[in-house]
Amino acid sequence: MATVVKKAIVRMRQSVLQGINYHYSSPWCKVLDINAEETKMGFSRATLMLGRLYLRASFVGQNIEEALKWLIVSSKEGKTDAMCTIGDCFTYNHAGSIPQNVELARKYYAIAAALGHSKSKRRLESLRDWE
Repeated sequence: MATVVKKAIVRMRQSVLQGINYHYSSPWCKVLDINAEETKMGFSRATLMLGRLYLRASFVGQNIEEALKWLIVSSKEGKTDAMCTIGDCFTYNHAGSIPQNVELARKYYAIAAALGHSKSKRRLESLRDWE
């Protein structure tokens, strides 16, 4: 099972590396009558999943740089879960390799909270205790 999942992750990564324009122009978008917003949503979910998998060392081994790269791509697509996860990385010093940076975490939480992400709102309020 782990081998199958790892192969799927590698394929997903290869697909995402092609970029969102590749997916917009794919024949399956036309055949299935998928609009650009649905493609964008799927792309941001895939990049979020990749970032979290690299962060947690799930099937692909932990790679913090790769995790942050994909989480940032997802957050640029407007995925508030990715913004919150990045904030968590800088708050909780994941794997000891990301230096704690409460100010940077606060910025990511604030953006996600402004977009209505309730978990980021709670995290932002909890950072007040850190001051």
